[in-house]
Amino acid sequence: MKFYYQSFVVICLLIANNALAVGDTLRLTDNKSSNLYEKSYVLVADNNQTLESVKKNTKWLLLKPDFKPEKNKTIWLHFFVENETDATQPIFIRNPDNEISEYYVFENKKLINKLTNGEFISTWGMNENHLVGVDSFSIKGRKTIEVFIKASNYQGLLPFLRLFPQKNLRISYFLKTEKNQSRWFNQYYLHNLNELQIRVFYQGGLGVIFIIILLIYNRNRSEKLYRYYLFYVLSAFAFTLIKSRSFTYVGKIVGIIPIIKIHGGEAIMWLGFAAYLVFIAELLDLHKNQDKLYQFIKITSKAFIFYGIGIFLWLILTNDSGLQAKLFIVTRIPLILVYIGILVFTAKKVRSSMVKYVLVSNGILIVFGLIAWLKAGFLNQQVWYGIFNHLFTLPFAILLEIIVFALAIAKKIGDERQAKNALEKKAIEVEMMALRSQMNPHFVFNSLNTVRYFVLSDQKEKAKNYLAKFSKLLRTILSYSKENTISLRNELEAIKLYIDVELGRFESNFFYSINIDEEIELDSVMIPPLLLQPFVENAIIHGLRNSDKTERILAIKVSQTYEKHLEISIVDNGVGRTKANEIQYKQDVLHKSFGTTITNQRIELFNQSYAKQIKVETIDLVDESGTKVIIQIKI
Repeated sequence: MKFYYQSFVVICLLIANNALAVGDTLRLTDNKSSNLYEKSYVLVADNNQTLESVKKNTKWLLLKPDFKPEKNKTIWLHFFVENETDATQPIFIRNPDNEISEYYVFENKKLINKLTNGEFISTWGMNENHLVGVDSFSIKGRKTIEVFIKASNYQGLLPFLRLFPQKNLRISYFLKTEKNQSRWFNQYYLHNLNELQIRVFYQGGLGVIFIIILLIYNRNRSEKLYRYYLFYVLSAFAFTLIKSRSFTYVGKIVGIIPIIKIHGGEAIMWLGFAAYLVFIAELLDLHKNQDKLYQFIKITSKAFIFYGIGIFLWLILTNDSGLQAKLFIVTRIPLILVYIGILVFTAKKVRSSMVKYVLVSNGILIVFGLIAWLKAGFLNQQVWYGIFNHLFTLPFAILLEIIVFALAIAKKIGDERQAKNALEKKAIEVEMMALRSQMNPHFVFNSLNTVRYFVLSDQKEKAKNYLAKFSKLLRTILSYSKENTISLRNELEAIKLYIDVELGRFESNFFYSINIDEEIELDSVMIPPLLLQPFVENAIIHGLRNSDKTERILAIKVSQTYEKHLEISIVDNGVGRTKANEIQYKQDVLHKSFGTTITNQRIELFNQSYAKQIKVETIDLVDESGTKVIIQIKI
């Protein structure tokens, strides 16, 4: 009984092996191409199975059109091809869909050729047809060859980390003769000619713009606007290059490292969006007028950078095409919502001549981007009329947007040049007025009278000390009047010197204090020179001098209210602004108004010229007569 059972198993194996070995042989003529359905056998195997192991496998099935491959598996195909002519014929086999296709060609049971092709195979040394997914081998006249095809996905460096199944393999392999392949290739080229022309146009346009911006940036390296615009143009240029067709020279160069070509586009896109956002923020000067939106854009751009680099590294390690397909849809929706939100907020809240450029460019990007997304997803099989089938692409939209932004930058440069000239003219006038204010005749006359009094009353030591402080103060005022900004430390030292001079005139009739929080780095905080002097002068001259209090106090405090914000308070317990105005109305109103106006103009100029912002608030101390001036500085 055992003998009959073993004999039955051997017969079954021989029958199966015979079916595998013979099959339905493909016979190709000069004008015919063929798919592999009903003419080859298919085997679903694990990724690590070798050719020798699958040859011995008994689970081969006849390939039919309704065959559906399993996920995360390797597909093997097996068939025979016969050359019915006397001459040696090249046979082309095409499958552009699978990541890796390995071809094993046998003649008389001997391996005569092994070829590898696919998306994840380097274009270095690519076959003469210059197409990914196409390879060829020759068959001698009146000979039959045996072919095994292994179709698989690239596994990545750490495949065990993969979260989703990889994309399904496609078994749409076609065999073509040389004449048929040549005809197909010409049709393929003509079909993509419009797209190639558009692609060359926007690649060339982006390349020229990138070179121009690079030259401009080299002359203005400190300008964030040019830096972010350069990065944005560079990312757009790189994105178009990485999407080049494999039969073009650019496509062949990019395809030398196929994993960069396959997964690099997504990372470049997100990095480009990050550069785009911060560029918009700089173009609109949001850090000056919309700080919350500016901070939101900074955080969002950092998130884009983190996501772009993160997903790129993850795909390199795992080739998790399943995750990539899901994220493609999931991430586009919030991305569009973010852009629409920024667009609406900008239109309603931001006041800038650049807003119209941002609205037009965003509109172009959203419309073209949405159509490109639909074409790549839901409308993938939809054929559009003529040039429109290739026109609505994200790179082309970005080129149009970049051209709009180039016009915006040119307009901004012109506006800033005019504003700068006006500011410089106004600054010269205001600084001269400020110098005259800080050295007003009243102060100089009274100081000289004080020296005269000390000399006439034979108080030579006091005269000597007072004159030394007075001359040092004059030198300080003249020196600082030449500077646009000075450190807060120098400012406080000058104010202390000024108070000492004034104190010498009052014979110690008031007390003063200057308190500074220890964590504040005074040397790193830059402000307009002698900014505090008018407020201190008002406190002394108009507040304390007219007060009849026994203890007249001037308190200056420098504190950090919260991160990157300083507060300088100048408090006096004098008579207050209302009574001071009544007393001084006739004799000093012109000087007071003059000094206050100049100070406000200097602060306005400073806020227009620097990222730091200064705000001044004056508070009347009703309960305890006096005045409090609060100067807030954003550092």
